[in-house]
Amino acid sequence: MQRPQDGSWVCDEIKGMPNRALGHEVGTAVMPDGIPVDIPMIPAGGMYSSAEDMTKYLRYHLTGGNVFGRSLLDQEHLHELHRIQDPMKQQRTGFGFGFVQQVISSTRSTYHGGAGFGFNSALMMYPELGFGVVILTDSFGHKLNRHQMRQMVDGVLLAERGLDAASVDAISLAAGFAKGTLYNYFDSKEQLFAAVIEEACRRAVTRYRAAEAGDSVRERLQALAAADVAVLREEEGFMKVLVREAMSFRPETFPLILEHLTPFAAKVSEILEEGIAAKQIRNDRPIPELAVLFVGILSLMFVQHWGTGGAWPPLEHIPDVAVTTFLDGAARSAPSVRRAQ
Repeated sequence: MQRPQDGSWVCDEIKGMPNRALGHEVGTAVMPDGIPVDIPMIPAGGMYSSAEDMTKYLRYHLTGGNVFGRSLLDQEHLHELHRIQDPMKQQRTGFGFGFVQQVISSTRSTYHGGAGFGFNSALMMYPELGFGVVILTDSFGHKLNRHQMRQMVDGVLLAERGLDAASVDAISLAAGFAKGTLYNYFDSKEQLFAAVIEEACRRAVTRYRAAEAGDSVRERLQALAAADVAVLREEEGFMKVLVREAMSFRPETFPLILEHLTPFAAKVSEILEEGIAAKQIRNDRPIPELAVLFVGILSLMFVQHWGTGGAWPPLEHIPDVAVTTFLDGAARSAPSVRRAQ
């Protein structure tokens, strides 16, 4: 908090805020005498802030020092903050004024973090991509480093640039794996991509099996779709690339995707086969075709969600919308499906 008239830091006001974060160390209680607000960090100094204020700070840097169309710092001085000081020839990583400059997945990044007195925080921004990440925690002694941010960022990079421009690291981190752990298992990033697809499908099926799905085809398909949405929430950047690659039907990736979607498609086929036996599903089309149709509708719902910025359909509505579309279509009635149910 700052005093509006002079812009100075007012420690007494911070101390009096009932909802300010209290730092602590993992496994111990809050520091008994409270956090020394006057000197909250060592050795470089620090201050209290909030996620909202840090978002404004990121926006300030990402827009070239502009706030609501007004320039608060000229470009020369802003550049000086981010420029590596006294760089060696072709140096790509080093310190600017208060920021570490480095290249991640061929993209320039700006980073700084620190810990002390029960707090641990980090900031990373990507000027070329126009976004940044801030992590603020009120605990000290845990690992908060660039790996978490790399995982977030590589998911975005993978979603923005697609498989062609992705690195093995980007795929690994976006899928939740540690960098470098998969090199010995796959000969190419395409093979890694396929393996992650299959694992995501297995996880969706495992979630479905653990859920109470109900007895009808409609209920079971909704439960399976909900399990798929749950996996998507965990790896949305990767799932965007999966759907994009499937929709582009490129000869080098489309057969790979179909092959490794097998765990999920097989579960759909199993539900449909039992639905046919129970006379809940039409039997004039091959089950594999119906399964592919259902997976396709589900994928289109994801595209619609991303394309509208989440406006429609929200992720939580997708299972019902996809299953209703698949079973009922757009007709006023669908006797071959609804009457049987």
